[in-house]
Amino acid sequence: MIAHLKASNPHPRRKRCCNRPDDAGFSTEHATSHEVMAQLSHELRNSLGVIRNAMHGLKTEAAENPLQEGARMLTERQVGHMTRLVDDLLDASRLRTGRLQLRCARIDLCVPIAHAIRAVELSLQEREHRLTVSFPDMPVWLDGDAARLEQVFVNLL
Repeated sequence: MIAHLKASNPHPRRKRCCNRPDDAGFSTEHATSHEVMAQLSHELRNSLGVIRNAMHGLKTEAAENPLQEGARMLTERQVGHMTRLVDDLLDASRLRTGRLQLRCARIDLCVPIAHAIRAVELSLQEREHRLTVSFPDMPVWLDGDAARLEQVFVNLL
């Protein structure tokens, strides 16, 4: 696939302007690179799923050995980071092609924020950062995509 990308751009150092409607070659190359990126993202995501499942299988054995448990936890955390990066690549591809779908529902804004805090909690501890949070007594209702909002808050944190 990489060879295809190099072959499709005979002038890799030549800059092209995105605003030129007469540049049909650019739009074709642009679309092809997004298709390749989406395909690679899907393949990477599938492989990461297999690795994640294997890590869950090692939980019981690793718990008996602290060194193995530490290595398992580190690997699991890194697989989580890689999965989020691949998901971001997929989302970027979907956004560019107009296929990004939001699953909007009535949600309490505090829920995706709390999930985001849990997702970055270990990272905050490792970096010795302190996060102080106070939630309102009443829910903060809105129509939104809980997963996307969680992703936004994870990125902000």
